[in-house]
Amino acid sequence: MKIIKNNYKRGGTQKSIYSSKDVESVSCINCNSIENISLHKEFGNVGIVRCNNCELLYTNPRPKNIELNYHGEIKNYYEEYKYIFAGLKPHHRDRNYLQEIKIIKKYFKKGKLVDVGCNAGRFLDLAIKLGFNATGVEPSDSLSKLGQEKFNLKIENCTLENSSLNPNSVDIITAIDVFEHLTNPQNFLKKSYEILKNEGILVIKVPNGNYSLTKLKISKLLKKNTKNMDIFDSYEHVAHYNKKTFQNIMKRNNFQIQKIYAPLPINPPLWTKYYNQYYLHPSPWYWDWKKVIMRKVFHFIGKIELFFNMPTFFQADILYILKKNNLR
Repeated sequence: MKIIKNNYKRGGTQKSIYSSKDVESVSCINCNSIENISLHKEFGNVGIVRCNNCELLYTNPRPKNIELNYHGEIKNYYEEYKYIFAGLKPHHRDRNYLQEIKIIKKYFKKGKLVDVGCNAGRFLDLAIKLGFNATGVEPSDSLSKLGQEKFNLKIENCTLENSSLNPNSVDIITAIDVFEHLTNPQNFLKKSYEILKNEGILVIKVPNGNYSLTKLKISKLLKKNTKNMDIFDSYEHVAHYNKKTFQNIMKRNNFQIQKIYAPLPINPPLWTKYYNQYYLHPSPWYWDWKKVIMRKVFHFIGKIELFFNMPTFFQADILYILKKNNLR
């Protein structure tokens, strides 16, 4: 099958290359230190650094207005979602979402769930169908409207910090593939602490920064041009947490890790490669069979790493169950 150039209209505002005028230098989002070591560059002038003080990997320089990445045109997002909205196809992350909901059900069989950064609401829709009283918070006007209109969901178009949620009113807060996008995670954690019930849980799933470093090292060993590769998703991810740095920022903000899980790997669809359009339903697995197998192998190793409480270098994403430190 012929591979074609990806010049489709993206739903979001991301670019393939960022010039020096498109990026800005920032301090560490955890400890505010400006001292760091440069590790990598991608997408032109977007950088990955390690903080000398708290060791957090973060994006610096990073794209200006990075938090607006998902504030694209509604017609483009609809095109990506249309087969899912019509009920003709599953979402490519459905198996991931169902596993994550299964994990949540170990702690709450039902209850009030708030999904932060819910996008157009696929996870939210599945959570409702599986018994939760679920609502969403989504700052993108286009995505929140799609979730409201196409899935008939209750989504507040704002950030969690600006939401109307009452103190001590929520059983479960979920941030699935969201926390790594936050330029001020302290504000998110402060609001989460406020609205979460004392016995409630905060569920955060983030990419594993150590896994990204592993990909970078392997790519260099294979003599690949890493500057032309998307290794850290740095056009949208402002931080790249590992277990140590994640625990650090949670402790600073009065949350305790209760349990750590190794979620299933995500297999992104490859529609753009052959059809010049990004769709959110799964593409045939054999189009990307080598990476699918590699992700399964790495996931198996990652589960072993977590089971023995070892540093995690092969688990792509990590899911944390957190509770409030009520000694605050």
